[in-house]
Amino acid sequence: MAGESRTSEDLLVRLFAESGRPLDTPRRAQFLTYLSELQRWNRTLSLTSIADAAGIIHKHFLGSLDFLHGFTPLPGLPLLDVGTGAGFPGIPLKLWHPELAVDLVESSHRKAAFLQHVCRTLGLGDVRCLVTRVEALADDPASQERYAVIVSRGVGSLRRWLPAALTLLQGEGRILLEKGPEALREVQALGPALATWGGTLAGMIPLTGSSAGQRMLVVLGKAGKKFDKSG
Repeated sequence: MAGESRTSEDLLVRLFAESGRPLDTPRRAQFLTYLSELQRWNRTLSLTSIADAAGIIHKHFLGSLDFLHGFTPLPGLPLLDVGTGAGFPGIPLKLWHPELAVDLVESSHRKAAFLQHVCRTLGLGDVRCLVTRVEALADDPASQERYAVIVSRGVGSLRRWLPAALTLLQGEGRILLEKGPEALREVQALGPALATWGGTLAGMIPLTGSSAGQRMLVVLGKAGKKFDKSG
C-alpha cells in the first residue's frame, strides 16, 4: 500500500509539472488525499468512470484547472459549480486557489455525502455542498445574482438549467462551460431562447495541453455585458 501511494504521488507530481503547474507541498498533499479518497469511494459509489490515477489526474484534476483560462481568481470571489458530481471542477479550483468562495451543487445525496466528506478531509474552508438542483437554487432570492463565475462540465441539457444559472449570475459575471467540438453549434442552436433568458455568447476559448483533448470553454454572460477575463 505504501508503494502504491508513493507511485501515485510521483505520478501526480510529474503530470502536474509537465502541465506547467508544479505542485507545492500543501497542494501535493491535498491532491494526493483527494485522489486516494476518490478511488476508495469509487469502488462502491459510481463517482467517475475514470478509475486509474493517471486518468483522474489528467481529466479531472488538470482538466478542472483549465477553467482558469476563463476567469481571474480574486479573494472571496463567489463561484458556483453546477452538477459537480465528485467535485469537478470546483474542488480542484478551490485547492489551487483557496481564496475562492465555492458552492458545489449536486442533487445526488450519495455523491453529496462524498463531497462533504472530502471537503472535511481536505480541510477546505468557505466551501458549501448544496444538495439541490440549480433550478431550485435560483428560486432562492438570496442566491439570485450571487455568483461572479458559474462553471459546469457539460451537465445535462442547457435548455433545462441555463435560465436558472443566468438568474444566479451577477451582472458582470460569466458562465463557463466545458464542451467538445460541437460546442459552438450546440450554443448557436439555442438561438433566440438564449436572448429570451437574458444571456449572450461572450466567447470561445480553445483549450490546449494533454488534459484538453478537443475541448474548449464556452463563455456566456448576461446580454449587454462585455466579457472581460480579469473580471
